[in-house]
Amino acid sequence: MIQSWPVTQTVIIEDTVGALRMVNQIDSGNYTFEAASAWLIEHGFELNNREWASLIWLGILAVWLLSRAQVRHCLEIVIRSTLSSKLLIIWVSFIMWIAIIVLIAQWQRLWDLRLTKDTVVWVATAGVVLLAGFTDAHKQGFFCAPYGRPQESRPSWSIL
Repeated sequence: MIQSWPVTQTVIIEDTVGALRMVNQIDSGNYTFEAASAWLIEHGFELNNREWASLIWLGILAVWLLSRAQVRHCLEIVIRSTLSSKLLIIWVSFIMWIAIIVLIAQWQRLWDLRLTKDTVVWVATAGVVLLAGFTDAHKQGFFCAPYGRPQESRPSWSIL
C-alpha cells in the first residue's frame, strides 16, 4: 500500500530572537497565528469570559435577526442613513476627537496600547449614545430637565 504524505514547503523564517530556523508551511501558519495572538494579548485584546459570552450571545442574536428578510431590509436602510454625507461628517469628527484625546493622553502617559480594547468598547457603546444625544443639547433646560429648574438644589447627573 502506498502512503501519501502531505506536501509541505520548507521556508526559512527569522525567530523572535533573530535566529533563523527552518520550518515547513504548516509550522509557518501556526507560528503566524501564535505571533498574532501574542501581539493582540500584549496590546490588551485578551477577552475575559464575560466578553466571550457577550460575543457569543451577540453572534447568536445576529444570526437569528439576519435570518429574517424584514430585519435585513431595515438594517440596509439604517446603514444607508448612518452613512449619509451629513452624518458621515459627524462620525469622522467624533473619531478624530477620540483620536486627539487618545494622543494627548498617550503623550501625558495616561493611555497606552493596552487600553485600546477598552477605548474601542467605550466608543462603540457609551460614546455613540453620547454622540446621539448632542443634538438636543442646545434646547433650553437640557442639562437639568429631569430634575426640575436649575435654581433647585437637586444634583444634575447629566452634567456630572
